[in-house]
Amino acid sequence: TEQAISVYSAAANLHDIGKVHIPDSILNKPGKYTYEEFQMMKAHPAEGKRLVQLLPMINRGWFNIVAEQMAYCHHEKYDGSGYPNGLSGNEIPLCVRIMSAADVLDALLSWRPYKQPFSIERTIEIFKESSGSHFEPCIVDAVINIAPVIEELSKLFRKQEIEDEQKEYDWRVRLVEGRENSK
Repeated sequence: TEQAISVYSAAANLHDIGKVHIPDSILNKPGKYTYEEFQMMKAHPAEGKRLVQLLPMINRGWFNIVAEQMAYCHHEKYDGSGYPNGLSGNEIPLCVRIMSAADVLDALLSWRPYKQPFSIERTIEIFKESSGSHFEPCIVDAVINIAPVIEELSKLFRKQEIEDEQKEYDWRVRLVEGRENSK
């Protein structure tokens, strides 16, 4: 329903809230994590769940339930090989199965400190390869069916991201220049 889409969309913004307690040196690390760093990263779903539980009731609690599920379960995989609980199939809430696909789409199509963005073609290949393992097959089918829309949105997002980074850079330069001029 439109209401479910609205709640899922809003709650998805909190799925990684548990990362607020992960040091930036780990979050932005360009290379592979050490065992200890990976264990720290694996703690963010439980921390996210804890933080979401601190929120006041929103939308009679429905938002809270969805946000908590997304924060806690977004690293579960359809075949049960994920974490923190090794949930599989329909044990993973629908909102999480959808949101985790969107999260991976974003990760694959975006620049990260450890990788360049993948093309839409490579991203779709990865999704096809992950059907039934990482992702529910019908969600993979949905992603494939809207690949042209995803590609357009990805291009628009990259353009906006570059513009926003330029605005922030310009602001920082003005800030520094303002301080230097006041000395």
